[in-house]
Parts: sequence; structure tokens; C-alpha cells
Amino acid sequence: MQPFRLSCTRSAWASFALVLMFCLPLRAQEFPLFGALKPGPHAVGFKTELTFDYSRTFNTPKYNYEGEFQKGERARDMAIAVWFPAAKPNKPAYMRFEEYFFPPTGEISEQQKAAARQGLQNSPMGQNVAPEKFGQILNTLTAVVKNATPQTGAFPMLVLAQGFGLPANSHAAMCEYLASHGYIVASCPSRGAAGNQMTFDLVGVETQARDLEFIIGFLRNFPNVDKDKLGVMGFSFGGLPAATLAMRNTEVDACLSLDSAIGNNGGYALLFRSPFFKPAAVRAAFMHMTPMAVDATAPNAPVADRNFYRALKFSGKYWLALQGQRHFDFTTIGAVASIAPEYASFAGPKQGNTMLGHETVCRYALHFFNAHVKREQTALSFLQKSPEENGLPSGFATIESQTGKKAPPTENEIANIITTGGFEEVAELYRKMQKEDPEVVLFEENMMNILGYQLLQSQRLEDALDVFRLNIE
Repeated sequence: MQPFRLSCTRSAWASFALVLMFCLPLRAQEFPLFGALKPGPHAVGFKTELTFDYSRTFNTPKYNYEGEFQKGERARDMAIAVWFPAAKPNKPAYMRFEEYFFPPTGEISEQQKAAARQGLQNSPMGQNVAPEKFGQILNTLTAVVKNATPQTGAFPMLVLAQGFGLPANSHAAMCEYLASHGYIVASCPSRGAAGNQMTFDLVGVETQARDLEFIIGFLRNFPNVDKDKLGVMGFSFGGLPAATLAMRNTEVDACLSLDSAIGNNGGYALLFRSPFFKPAAVRAAFMHMTPMAVDATAPNAPVADRNFYRALKFSGKYWLALQGQRHFDFTTIGAVASIAPEYASFAGPKQGNTMLGHETVCRYALHFFNAHVKREQTALSFLQKSPEENGLPSGFATIESQTGKKAPPTENEIANIITTGGFEEVAELYRKMQKEDPEVVLFEENMMNILGYQLLQSQRLEDALDVFRLNIE
């Protein structure tokens, strides 16, 4: 028997090499909206869960203006988008970008799909994009595997507050990236209290904060969630409810501000009036990402408000500024703009490398949460390096960081210390804090008054008098 020999002409080998040259990069670069980002070890699953928050009504009163009972669902409906780590299938079928805009229901007709595509093209997102380029955007592969099976294990929760009136998919690429690295990420549309229109006021802030709280409760029943690890993010207006959550929920480990209103005068002034405004109560790490000011002396140049950042006394905190980025480049728009600069033209003309900006936002978000939610030392080391040491071009980004002071006891802990006979310990701590940082409010006057009267009712007269005296001091 003659040995088998592969017969191949020189031109055939050249053609084969050409195929390899083009196919291999495509295989490594399956997800265009990731740019140069390296996906994590997990596949990515995605689904939209339709449910109701029965603690709130929405848009439909129980009785109409004629006194007639209103049948049907009256609770606040919640469409929760969830990205999650998934098992890698042998033959994955990836979701296209356009599918984020299809109705989140079971079977979808071709007519519904066509209507969704047309609606997106006619919207401010796509109305200035040429049809062929718009088709390329729609057909872009995402990292989402269709019909994915959740990965086994326990994964931290990340909840995302969208910008003013934005849909839940506005940060889809970043959510996919974080899910591939082992996070369960969830968001919902930004909507007002009684109708679809969000309002730029404290009612809007509280409405979105309660949406975040509902999502957290919902995720606790999600498969393979780590209930003891929680991060929160907020973009634009969404930074205000994200900060509110961090101020009143001690379960939050890290809070990420994506060029949010917490970093401008109007947003901070609004949050300052909130009854939940108490930066000293925050124990979560905090990072604010923002565009780099090119010329701070220019007319109408944006002024960064660092009041909230400075008020965080007991948090590790970071301030990351990126060169040439627009406000909406902190969403998936920054990645899509690398395919079609005309996409979402309302964001203004491109000012720099939006894909590099999007990659940087995602990469720093991952290391921030890895450092302060998963508590990985390597991620903390990444944040402590200069952007250039982390591979960014010189001058593209700057980062500042501060270590938080050791946190004093909370009000509840102070009350427990006093009631168990440790009044002198609290008095000494109060006087020490007054010398070191008089701005820190260790306890509220009302709380101490209530505690004093409770001690009186327990026949502990001297202890009660000590508490009242300290309150006067």
C-alpha cells in the first residue's frame, strides 16, 4: 500500500494561509463591542424577567375618576434585565445587538422584529446612520449565548441605575463583560413614580432607589447568587439613587459613579436635600469616572463637584478622568460609535477614541469591583498603579485615590455600647472625633434623646443624665 500523501499546490497553500489570516483574528475577536477587552472565563447568559412590585402602584388607580373599580394589574411592573455567568456550550449561538431591542416576551413575530428595527432607526440613536452601517450595528454579535445555562457557583450581585429615562440595555456591553468575569448584573428602565416619565427631583431619586432595592431582593432568589457581596452602579441621573442606596444600605460593598450627577453641582445640590443624605454613613468603596477637562477656563466648561467625594470619610475612593470622552461614551454608545460615529448623534461629535474609552471604563469597573466586592489584592494593586502602568497611552487617563479612615461605630452600635455600660467609651470617642474631624456627625441629636428617655424608663437615671449631657455638649 502506498503511503497517503497530501497533494497541494502552492496557490492552494497560499489561499489556505489567507483564510487563516482572516479567520483567526475574527475567532479571537468574536465580540466587536468588547474591542480589545478579554472576556472572562464564563459564557454570558441574558434574560429579561417581567414581574411586579406589589408594594407600589403604577399609573392605574384602584378606582377611576368616576368611582369605578379598575380591574387588572395595578402594581408597578418591573422589567429586570439580568446578565449572568453561564456554562460554555459546545456550539454557542450568540445573540445579535438588535435583539436587545426586541419585546421581552416569548415568541416574537417577524413583524414585531421589523417594527423594533425601524423604531430604533427612527429614534435619536439611529436616525443619522446610513442604512448599511445601521444594518452592521444591528447584526453585531454580542457575548450573550442564547438559551444559556447558569454557571454553577456563587457570584456577587451588581445592580445598575440607568440614566434619566434610559432603557435597561444602555450598558449592555459592560454588563456582558462583567458577567463573563463572574458577576450577576441587573438593571431596569429608568421610569418615574406614577408614569413612564422620570422626574429630576427627589421623587425621581427615591423612585429609582426603590427600584434598585426591589432588584436586590429579586436577585437574592436568583440561582447561584452570593448574597453577601453587592455592588451598585449609576450613570448620569442614576448616580443619585445609587449613592442614596450606599448611604442607607450597609450591605453595599462598592459604589461606581459612571459620569453621574453626583459629580456636578445640580446633582449634588439635589441629593444634599434628601432626608437620606448622610455620607458619613457610607462604608462602601466609591469610584467616580468622568471626562477629563480639556480647558477648565473655557466658557461653559463643566465644573466637577467633589463635595460628595470629599464627604466620604470612611470609604476607599477613586477619581478617574478620561481624555476625549463624551458623557454618553460611558454607556454602550461609546463602543457602538467606533462602528458608526453617527450613532446617537445627540451625544455630540466624537472627541476622542471612544472604543479605548469604553474599554477603560469596563476594565476599571471590573478591577474596582474585584478589589472591593470580591476583595482581590491583585485588583487593588491595579487600581493603585498609574494608568500608563496599566497599559494606557500617556495622558489618556488620570486616577486619584484615597484610603478611608477607620470607621467609628454606627448609631446603633453606639446605642448598644451605652446601654451595656460603655458610656465613657462613647464620650471619649466623640471628643476625639471632634478634634480630628469636626464635620463628622457621630450620632444625631434625636437618636440620643430617645436613648436617654429609654434609660429613664429603665430607672437608669445617672446613665440617662450622662447621655443628655453629652447631647448638649
